[in-house]
Amino acid sequence: MAQVVERLNQTFWERFAVETTHLQALPTYRDPDYEVLTVNVTTYSTLNMRCITYTVPTRLKGETLTMPLYHDRLLGFGGSVQVVALARLHVPGNHAIRRARRINYRHVMESLRRKPQAFLSCLWQQDSFPSDNYRQ
Repeated sequence: MAQVVERLNQTFWERFAVETTHLQALPTYRDPDYEVLTVNVTTYSTLNMRCITYTVPTRLKGETLTMPLYHDRLLGFGGSVQVVALARLHVPGNHAIRRARRINYRHVMESLRRKPQAFLSCLWQQDSFPSDNYRQ
């Protein structure tokens, strides 16, 4: 068994030796895997990032947030303190409309509780329900 494995590895070691001459050292510093954006929170406690509307807690109305944009999440910083973390939403490139919404009903319930009739004419009424069971 060991001889068979050694014979197979010999082929790979020969190929590896050829490629080793072309390898370069890794960079000293790693490139960041995020993009930093600065966004303003609207009076409706929403923010728009890359044509997608996200809701944030109402206490952040009117604030300017620094947001590292990762592949799977958004982190919102007010100064050096993280104030919000959101799951990122992606819209496929083949959609005719490149807009979407990520509405967290916990973020808007406080405002809607003060104005109960506002929910009837709310543009994101269907998006604010947590699951399909609530939509029915």
